[in-house]
Formats: sequence, structure tokens, C-alpha cells
Amino acid sequence: CSFANCTALSALGLSRGIKTICASAFQNCVSLRNVEIPAGVLSVDGCRGCTGLRAFTVPPGTTAIGDFSGCTNLEQISIPSSVKKISGGFTECPKLLNIAWSNLAENAVNFPAYYETVVASRKTAGKCVYCGGDFKLISKTCKVCGKKKDY
Repeated sequence: CSFANCTALSALGLSRGIKTICASAFQNCVSLRNVEIPAGVLSVDGCRGCTGLRAFTVPPGTTAIGDFSGCTNLEQISIPSSVKKISGGFTECPKLLNIAWSNLAENAVNFPAYYETVVASRKTAGKCVYCGGDFKLISKTCKVCGKKKDY
């Protein structure tokens, strides 16, 4: 189940039928740049310390994501709307600012670099922290996403 600490591993394609990627599956695989995960995997975990990852796509149908902390070169992640739970998060991922996920607004705190950079700049500019839109003057709701100004 585990490729942990395989420092020379650079790419991997997993076969169909796998349902869960366990907590230490790819931990500290520092050369890992590409992991192809098949559809049908319900839980993706175990990428802590994969400093070689620059982009990662979570397959459709996945419902939970685990620990991706320490992926210092991760710049982009695509997460399907089926994901409702993140445990472990994305701490120590300073370059992760490009996040494609429909549930990002409610979970931005799980992405510290994004939260500290994008959300903070939106607050400073008086924009909606969820989508970057402008607020209606009287109701203080966002013109784009309809959320109330909460700061």
C-alpha cells in the first residue's frame, strides 16, 4: 500500500479498483511529479512532503482528501465537487494559489497560502472574500455570489 520515502519515484499510474490511498502512501516521495489516480478512488491521502509535485488532480467521485502538507512546490490543484471533507490540509504549500474547487469558499482556511494571499487582498480591497466580487451598497451582499459581507 505504500511507496513512502521512495525518493527516486517520479511518476506513477494506479490501477482501477483502488478505493483508498492510505495516509503514508506517497509520503516524502520528493521526486514524484505525476500521480495518475483512477476514477472510483473515494479517499486521497498520503502526499505529505512530496516536494516534486507541481499540480495534482483529484479524480471525480472522491469524497475526502487527507494530508498534502509540505508539498512546497505544489502550485495547482483540481478538486471535484464531490469532495466534502479535507483532513490534514495544505500547510507548508506556499505556492498553492491556483485551486479549482466549487467548495473552496467554505474551506479556504485549509489552504493557508491561498487564504493569506488571495483572501487577505480581497479584504483589503473591500471585495467579497469568497469570489472577489463587488458588494451591493445597501444590502452588503456580493453582486456575484450573493454572500453577505462578513468582515
